Amino acid sequence: MTDCMLIASLIESVLSPILRSDHVEWAEHVAAVHGVTAVLEVNKEVGANLLRQESIFWSLAEAADLDDEDLQKSLAEIYAHAASDQSQFRDKAGDEPIKNLKTMLKSTKPRVRCRACVALAKTALIHQSHRVTINPTGKLLTATLGLLEAKVSASECV
Repeated sequence: MTDCMLIASLIESVLSPILRSDHVEWAEHVAAVHGVTAVLEVNKEVGANLLRQESIFWSLAEAADLDDEDLQKSLAEIYAHAASDQSQFRDKAGDEPIKNLKTMLKSTKPRVRCRACVALAKTALIHQSHRVTINPTGKLLTATLGLLEAKVSASECV
């Protein structure tokens, strides 16, 4: 087991019970979601290992329905990080996060919409199989997707 996997496992053992519990205080739940975001910002490798833990990834999806701007921004940011990993969003595993991000696009809060748009565009760019589901008309994410495609070489998209 690598150091990153060990650290991710340790963080999961702390955050997962909080994220999955129906009995924790609201502030604890929000802190756990922000904790995942903080790990991703500090160490992307540890964060990627953390998001591969199903208990963390699916617990975060449950928070998507909550009407808290900071929480939704953090969740969209987490999904954007997860979309960068080829092992995430495979086949049906991407359906729930994509559904949540599409809902966030309808948010009245511009920052939530912005982060959701970037996360969906990254997902569409990296995971071609989800592109039709995410952007069926081809118009929804044109500008954002164009900017991201300009930054990523064709070899990275395969």
